[in-house]
Amino acid sequence: MNVKDNNRLVYAAELRKRAEEIARKKALALPKSISPNTQKIIQELRVHQIELEMQNEELLRSQVKLDAERERYFDFYNLAPVGYLTISEQGLVLEANLTAATLLGRNRAELDKRPISQFILKEDQDIYYVHRKQLFDIGKPQTFELRIVKKDNTTFWALLATTQLQDINGNSICRVVMSDITALKQAELEIKLKNEELHKANAEKDKFFSIIAHDLRSPFQSFLGLTQEMAEELPRLTKPEMQEIAVNMRDSATNLYRLIESLLQWSIMQQGLMPFNPKAVLLLPIVSESVAMVLEPAGKKGIEITSHIPDAIKVLADSNMLQSVIRNLFSNAIKFTAKGGAINLSAKYAGDNNVEISIKDSGIGMSSEMVDNLFRVDVRTNRKGTEGELSTGLGLLLCKEFVEKQGGKIRVESEEGKGSVFYFTIPCNPESENRKKNQPGNLKILIAEDDDKSEMLITLDVEDFGREVLKARTGVEAVEACRDNPDIDLVLMDIAMPDLDGHEATRQIRQFNKDVVIIAQTANALADDRKKAIAAGCNDYITKPFNKTSLTALLKKYF
Repeated sequence: MNVKDNNRLVYAAELRKRAEEIARKKALALPKSISPNTQKIIQELRVHQIELEMQNEELLRSQVKLDAERERYFDFYNLAPVGYLTISEQGLVLEANLTAATLLGRNRAELDKRPISQFILKEDQDIYYVHRKQLFDIGKPQTFELRIVKKDNTTFWALLATTQLQDINGNSICRVVMSDITALKQAELEIKLKNEELHKANAEKDKFFSIIAHDLRSPFQSFLGLTQEMAEELPRLTKPEMQEIAVNMRDSATNLYRLIESLLQWSIMQQGLMPFNPKAVLLLPIVSESVAMVLEPAGKKGIEITSHIPDAIKVLADSNMLQSVIRNLFSNAIKFTAKGGAINLSAKYAGDNNVEISIKDSGIGMSSEMVDNLFRVDVRTNRKGTEGELSTGLGLLLCKEFVEKQGGKIRVESEEGKGSVFYFTIPCNPESENRKKNQPGNLKILIAEDDDKSEMLITLDVEDFGREVLKARTGVEAVEACRDNPDIDLVLMDIAMPDLDGHEATRQIRQFNKDVVIIAQTANALADDRKKAIAAGCNDYITKPFNKTSLTALLKKYF
């Protein structure tokens, strides 16, 4: 006799004992005419009846308990944070909990007896089939990732953990645990992209600094050679020879100075440390002053200079940066234009509140390959001018940085032997009614910042600019605040926020509001961070911690 049978006998004996005790306490008074044997039968029936009643009561209690357990099981099963599915060996959905149905965007009736493969992205179905075969052939649990298609045709990344077992009929079935890992995959992708960008940036800068090292070495060698010649041959040198050496030393020192100055400017720019103070200025005086600084080499080459810049054109620009752009482009035009050539400077309104400035030369021009690589850090594009003038290509990188910092774009058209034209745009200063209305002091400002201390400091910085200041602690709140307040003039958007980062929040805001000025604010100061912010739809970028002075200078560009 096994343990189970023994337990049953013990239970039956206990039940009999209890029934007999109850029967004795509730014994019925029987007529004396009934024989003892009949009385015994009646008593036995009474005991048996009591046993049945007790068994029935216990069955009812067990049923209530079983129903409660079943309800608890279904609650746990249906409301679990992951999806549960039972799938036949043929791949048909036999059962699914509410979470699985919700993940798939369907009700459970729509899933019944449907092939699970219908809900898997076509490109990922082979992943499912391979793992299903391994599961049923080997019996080893499988874990894999693939993309699931919802009813609305949107997709999400799912992690599936599968095990094999048998149903009550002995048929092989598959139990599946499904989890939505879309956020994790996006985070992995962002990390991968950031790592790739970092590797690329490091490679580009390594290449860039190797180019700079080469370009520094050449004028240094020339300068050192001249000083050595002076030191060793000075008593024997004639006055004209000394004059020639002095001129060459001056030219070498000038080239070195310009190269180091450009390198320092570029380095400061990359760190976000260069002051930026855009103001409304007349363009013609800026151009005239910039050209005057580098006009001497043009005179030596007999190059004709013409200018077509209207007196009244005003631009919104940082004067120092704008002068640096014009000087660099004009110097390059002189460098690569032969004696007796021509250079023309012109400016015109180009729409979208921009002014387009062009510098056209009749010089040696460039090949299409050189034009394509002109503004790249990692490719060497420098060459000597028509009179052997040295060039590093660094000036053009500065031009691109300075133009884009001011919200403009730079491009070039060139053909070998036929000269080049450099175009760049700068915002003009239209006195529109909208700008008149949205003056500092009358702005509606949204501060999107999840850090309490930063929010407090920023609030103090903007209090003189805003008639109303709103707050958002997450990217989602920032989007909703802009949706609910279409009259917001300025958003100071923290990049590192929960729910949605500042880049994604900006993209969503731009879907319904193209006009609000969005300034990205972050503790990072890398050039790539600035580019990502602009690409996401931000108007500009400011590095934390910033102060009222730097914020004021930036806001003058837009209000």
